[in-house]
Amino acid sequence: VESALAEVGRAAIADGVVPADRKILQSALGLSSHDVTPLAGQINDLVVADFAAGDSVNVAGWVLSRTEARICALVALGGQIGA
Repeated sequence: VESALAEVGRAAIADGVVPADRKILQSALGLSSHDVTPLAGQINDLVVADFAAGDSVNVAGWVLSRTEARICALVALGGQIGA
């Protein structure tokens, strides 16, 4: 799973839809570290809110919420799931 997220994250960074800066991504996601696990219970609500606000991005032919793109980019930059 992490490799697929990282692949999407690298594409999001390459496409310029999210920054290639781990600290900026962590801050945007409300995280204090590179571990995205604390978001697990909130991801669905964050994604729904992004789409409701029209905050979506196109990455490699996929339409993602900005939150999804940020999480994938953070994983691509060395973030962890379940650390």
